[in-house]
Amino acid sequence: MAERDYDPSLEFPGFENPEEPEQASQIKRQPFSLVLLKSAVLSTKRRVVDITQHLEVSIGRDRPTGSSSSPRLRLKEMAVSKYHAILYWDAQRDMWGLVDVGSVHGTFVQAEGGASRRLSPPKVASHPHFLRHLDVITIGGTHLQCHMHPGKEGACSQCEPNASNLIPLTYPDAIAQKESVPEGHQGTTTVHEGRLAHQYMWTELLYAENI
Repeated sequence: MAERDYDPSLEFPGFENPEEPEQASQIKRQPFSLVLLKSAVLSTKRRVVDITQHLEVSIGRDRPTGSSSSPRLRLKEMAVSKYHAILYWDAQRDMWGLVDVGSVHGTFVQAEGGASRRLSPPKVASHPHFLRHLDVITIGGTHLQCHMHPGKEGACSQCEPNASNLIPLTYPDAIAQKESVPEGHQGTTTVHEGRLAHQYMWTELLYAENI
């Protein structure tokens, strides 16, 4: 389906000049992995997306542009918008959030034992939706289950990341050239990722404007 009526003003606005917090790599966050249940475009040989290493991960069909600061989970099918949704760590709530940034075909979340629901109408950015353990996110033909185990429990057999089961994330070209990826699944939270923690002050503005 062509996105002929696309209006960028309805997408997630972000902030032009987010502040840069000190010691971004020391920001503590709840361990979070996505486990691939099924997909029209991803091979099930690799089933785990390690979100914990980042403050923000976008989801979309296209490679992130040079102006983007975050890695992207690419789902290369037409039911997925070029820039579809974003996962982020909300330090004030100590929770992982999900925002549909104005996609055409929608982002769906199903809580354990509940019904699947769409986060927002077509081409309209959603309110932040805060995720819980075993929620299932559906974007296009891809279904991903959220795994958020407390630190003492550690990862389960389904979400334990290793070099053979990790689904790779795509970085903007300018950032990919600067970053080295350690062997295995370890990653380093960079300073530019730390800036993104401040972008989500906009969630409070969204709530205030719609009360």
